[in-house]
Amino acid sequence: MLTIILAVLLLLVPSRAESVAPARLQMAQGEKTAQVPPKVQEFEMMMSVYPTGKFSPDPMTVKKGMRVRLLMKALHREHLNQISIRPFVTNVTLQPPGKVTVIEFVPNKTGTFKIRNLGHDFEGTLVVVE
Repeated sequence: MLTIILAVLLLLVPSRAESVAPARLQMAQGEKTAQVPPKVQEFEMMMSVYPTGKFSPDPMTVKKGMRVRLLMKALHREHLNQISIRPFVTNVTLQPPGKVTVIEFVPNKTGTFKIRNLGHDFEGTLVVVE
């Protein structure tokens, strides 16, 4: 009896190949679109406090609406350093020297914005273009 029930269930449940084929067909006909993962603009950014405060690269140019990932590394530390890129990022505390702090954001408007070190009060420039 159990064998008969399993055989009936196998006939009713479509195989993996049958269940995948219609999805491919729909995509080919344009009825269903594939999701494309968003692109990420990734930059390694260094922050040096001595002898004068600076970010590198500076200026940094990114595209509006595309995710930005900054891999920020502080070269010096005498106290906590916080970074702000207003209006996109506010007050991110950096890891100790040699370690990477990941800062992610999506710029939603074009223009020129300041990347600020809040502890040592120096700036870099972020340019957002279309």
